[in-house]
Formats: sequence, structure tokens, C-alpha cells
Amino acid sequence: ADGRIVAGGRFTTFSGPARNRIARLNADGSLDSAFDPNAGNTVLTMAAQPDGRIAIGGAFTTLGGQTRNRIARLNADGSLDAAFNPNANGTVQAVAVQADGRIVVGGFFTMLGGQAQNYIAQLDAGGGLTAFNPRPDGAVQALAMQPDGSIVIGGNFGTIGGQTRNAIARLNAFGGVDATFDPNADNTVYTLAVQPDGRIVIGGAFRTVGGQTRNRIARLNADGSLDTAFNPNANSPVYALAVQADGRILAGGFFTMLGGQTRNFIARLNVDGSLDAAFNPNANGPVYTLAVQADGRIAIGGNFSALGAQTRNYIARLNAADGSPDATFDPGANNVVDALAMQTDGRIVAGGNFTTIGGQPRNFVARLSTPQAALQSLALIPYSRGGSVVTWLRSGAGPELTVPPQLLFSQDGATYAEVGTMQRIAGGWRYAGFADQSGYLRTRGQTASGIYNGSGGLIESSLQFSFGFDEIDGIFTSGFE
Repeated sequence: ADGRIVAGGRFTTFSGPARNRIARLNADGSLDSAFDPNAGNTVLTMAAQPDGRIAIGGAFTTLGGQTRNRIARLNADGSLDAAFNPNANGTVQAVAVQADGRIVVGGFFTMLGGQAQNYIAQLDAGGGLTAFNPRPDGAVQALAMQPDGSIVIGGNFGTIGGQTRNAIARLNAFGGVDATFDPNADNTVYTLAVQPDGRIVIGGAFRTVGGQTRNRIARLNADGSLDTAFNPNANSPVYALAVQADGRILAGGFFTMLGGQTRNFIARLNVDGSLDAAFNPNANGPVYTLAVQADGRIAIGGNFSALGAQTRNYIARLNAADGSPDATFDPGANNVVDALAMQTDGRIVAGGNFTTIGGQPRNFVARLSTPQAALQSLALIPYSRGGSVVTWLRSGAGPELTVPPQLLFSQDGATYAEVGTMQRIAGGWRYAGFADQSGYLRTRGQTASGIYNGSGGLIESSLQFSFGFDEIDGIFTSGFE
């Protein structure tokens, strides 16, 4: 209950001291001392892959002492993935991992992988360019993946794929422009958040959307038309958005008023767009990134040094109920934290302009441990009416999902086919009506990350099982049960 961890095994030493086969560890939120990629300049974005590797982007030209121009990939231990080197000629601001392992990249570049590629590109799993090339005429600063594989993009462009699209557009998985989706914002869209019902919350510097007044925050219906009932009205740019499990919407940015009330740089909206009066962290500087945990707590990064009356230097975690600072989490950086990404195990990767964090030297990128475990359980309940039920329960420090996860099935554990989309239940997700057959199940969910929450990673869990008994013989192959 106090968060400490008892470990048993075959060891005779633990972290140096003698410990014969049993030990207890504190859970203190200390820095992950083994993870030190050492970037040569600002890290603006990152996206975690299911295998633990992390794609990162920014303004750096070296990483771990080796040349890496603005985009790279780290192995799970923080070492450089030597085989991945796309090489961009301008800042990379957004990275998103697709379900098939391909990686979409957005930013201010015009060359990637040695070829002309304007502001957005797609890489295969090894880092090579694909044929995806929509050619916007301005920077792509935010990416949001939809369950059907479509990609919503935001930025400061005016055309894409030869078609007029002002600051926001939707592409299919191969880069084609969705002709039916044209929200038409009059200024930069910095951030996007897809709701489970398909509606899309957008934030930025715009003042109109679809010809109607919307001050820096708006919500779109799934077809791109304006949700006319949603109008919170911010007085300065909105930089980051995230949707919680209960549907409430977190907003960070440069504003000091939202929903007609004073809210300094961070706020929470109810589902209908009204202000959540109980939530008021009161930062003293802009918030650039948000990362929501499965238990509802919220990690934030930006250019602040205090939340209310409490010192928090550039990074903090908020309690879910009221936005007060989490007393157990205070790493402290020496400069701006631009980007956050939560890994499946609950550790937090931070990127920015810092050179120390948690009291230790870290150039522009670091990883933090958290005092809480990331808990999950994937289970199959057999012989329910109409088929079996699959549940994926998630809690603790793991990342919250941005859209409902997909359920996949395999007979051999190698090739998976999609079964369907899971539905939200208390504490996680559920799929009803799975056809009884032995094999392997996999759940796959998307997470938000990076500066302006404009990037996204993937997490997965798998289960091997067999039918023919009153209870399933199951092996939980990832996470904790």
C-alpha cells in the first residue's frame, strides 16, 4: 500500500548490497539512470513503439555522439538505433506510429531521407521513405491517428495534395486528401485530440473555423463540420489538448482566460465545453504538453516554475480530481520541457531544452521512473451468450489511450487480423461476441505525446489461450496481471 516493492528470486546481491534472494525496493520517482541518449539540441517530440523503442524528433543534429539530423530512434535502454537514420533538413515537430509499424513525420523540413519531402512524410519500420507524399505548402505541427487509419493533420499550411485546406486536413493511410473533410481554420492549428465518438477537438491561434467565430479552441464533428454547441473561447493560443477517460478535455497553452473565467495556462472542460470549476492548477507560465495516466493523473511540461503556491520547475504531475500538484512527483528541470511520452510500464520520457533533470545531467532528453506501477490485465471470459467477452483492464501509471483500442486475433501468434473495436467500461475496455477459437489475442491502443500533444505512439498486450475447459489456460504475455 505504501508503494514499495518486494522482490524474490535467485539473486545474492541487489543494486550492489548483499541481498539473499529477497529484497524490498522503494518507489521514489527517481531518474532512470541507465537512460541517457544525450541529444545535441532540443527534443520536441517522441512516440513510443510497442517493442519499447522510441522515435524522437526535434532540432538536434547529434544524438549519443553520432550524427542524427532532427529525427532518430532509440532502443528501449536509450541507446541509438544505428539502423534508423532518415535525416531531415528542418525541425521535426510531430511523429506518429501507425498500426502496421510505419511512422508518419511532420515538421518544418523540405528534405527527408535525401529526397524532396515537404513538411510531412511516412517512413517504413526501418526508417526508409514510402510513396506517401501529400506535399502541403506549410508546416505540419500536429498528427492524430483515427481508428480507421486516417490521419488528421494540423499546422499552418493552405494547400495539400493540390487542394485548398487551411490549417487542418485529413489524409487516408496512403497520403490521399479526404475530399469530404474541410474545417477551414483561419490560422495555425497546433493541437488535435480525437474523441472516442469520432469528434475532434482542435486548438491553436485561429479565430474562425468554417467561417464561424471560434477563439483558439473548437470541436469538429466526425465529418469536419463545426460542433456549434461547443465554444469555450480562449484569450490566447491553445497549445495542447487531451481527452480523459470520462470525456472531459484538458487544455494547455498561453491563455489566461478560458470559458469566460480566469485560468492560467491550463484548464479542464466538461464534455459540453463548459469549464470544470473544480480544476485550477494555476501555472505561472505556458503549458506545452500533457500526458494522461490510466489512473487519471496528468503529467505536464512547459515553461512554468510554479503551480499555485508550489514550486514546480518545467515539469509536474497533477492529481485527477482538482489539478493540484502531485506531491510524490517533482523531478525539476533546469529549462523548458516541450514534450512528454508515457511508456507502457509507466515511465515518462521527457524532451525539451533542459540540460539537467532530477538533479542529474541530461541533455534535452531523459526518462523518469514513477512511484506507481502500471497495471493491466487482458482476460477472456468464455462461453458468454453470443460469444466470449474480452476485457483489457488498465490502471496506475500507464498511459491513457486516445481512441478506443483494436482487438486482434492470431492462430499462430505471428500474423494477426483485426477482430473489432473495443468499448469503454469502468477501468478499461471490453469486446463482446468473440468467436470461440483457440489462439492468441492482441489489444492495440494509441497514445498521445510530444510538443502540443501532436504525436502518438502505440501500446499492445497479448494473451495466449485455449478452449475446451471450464477455465481458459491463458498466458499473459505482456504487462502485469
